[in-house]
Amino acid sequence: MFKKYLEDYGSLLLAFLLLLLFCTEAYFKVLHFTTGNISNILKYTKGFLLLVFLFVIIKCNIKSLIGISLFWVFFIIGQYTTDLGFSNPILIYFVKFVYPIIVFLFFSIDDVQQINKKLFFSVYEYLMIFNSVLIILAVTFDFQIFRTYFTERFGYNGLLVTSASSSFIYAIAIVYMFAKYKNNLFKNWTNYIILIAVVFVGTKALYLFSFCFFGFYFWVYSNINKRILVLLLVAVVVLVTYVFFFQFGIFNQIREEYGLISSFFSFRDRLLLERTIPYITENWSISNYLFGGINDLSTKSQMELVDIFYYFGILGGLYYLYIYLKAFFTFKPNINIVFLLGVLLFIVFLAGNFFTYSSIVVYLVILREYLRLDDQNT
Repeated sequence: MFKKYLEDYGSLLLAFLLLLLFCTEAYFKVLHFTTGNISNILKYTKGFLLLVFLFVIIKCNIKSLIGISLFWVFFIIGQYTTDLGFSNPILIYFVKFVYPIIVFLFFSIDDVQQINKKLFFSVYEYLMIFNSVLIILAVTFDFQIFRTYFTERFGYNGLLVTSASSSFIYAIAIVYMFAKYKNNLFKNWTNYIILIAVVFVGTKALYLFSFCFFGFYFWVYSNINKRILVLLLVAVVVLVTYVFFFQFGIFNQIREEYGLISSFFSFRDRLLLERTIPYITENWSISNYLFGGINDLSTKSQMELVDIFYYFGILGGLYYLYIYLKAFFTFKPNINIVFLLGVLLFIVFLAGNFFTYSSIVVYLVILREYLRLDDQNT
């Protein structure tokens, strides 16, 4: 019965899932901007979907949850060895880490894999174009509601909620477009809408990824002399660094007061040195270095790689990365995709909130499923 239901309605359900998450995030942002209130609809929606995914996984492939169960054991050891216990914020944070793996496992179920995902991909592409149009309109007419930051810092992200999610969602979109169009990327006019929007999102992480992508793209597909291309790329890096970190704007102000490193990392280096490391040296034992242990989330560095090992220790952190990457890489990527995903992973480790922001995984699933389909067709 379940299999028949997926066969008949699976395509619509996946498209509805994507629309539901996008619309609830949009409602959350609009409500917060217009009234100052914070809605729980986004939290409840993600919680409900988590229960649905778990139910389906238990029904269809419960063995796939063994990896998460072992990870839970590591987490318990880390918390109990220092008598830290399990406060609600700590448990919620653990669930946020596990959420993307559960989503990956759900989409890896054989019956779900058989669903025709053409509608799923189409809805995703139209949503990205729609949000990108909103960004371009917001820049043109200064629509404050679509700003990335509600401060003096520049940036517009449409109906996406956070700056971190905006960075990764648009970076994922760039990889998706490249996987779909390859050397014909600039022959599709809708791609220009998304690429123009990327310029206006205003996050350093997305600018860094975009620079690496275009440098890579022109290296592979253009006829420009490689030496000239390298010189151009170096010149762009020097110019952008000089303008944004030594001449104008908030990053120049931060550099003047706190230094270039703090400006580049948006104070994450200070969080690491002033909160994370002192907490470790004062509270951790040998078992914590292996399995982690934390009772105050404000001591996080907000550098994703550091926080994974801070939260789960060396063994727990390595195991988490293993089960995450294993759940994602259900396809054989070509060398170009490996490079782009490697750049994305590097930026993820320097930035924060990639693994724990549950909306990002939906866009990662879209990319994974497209790359998986592309792998099967080659």
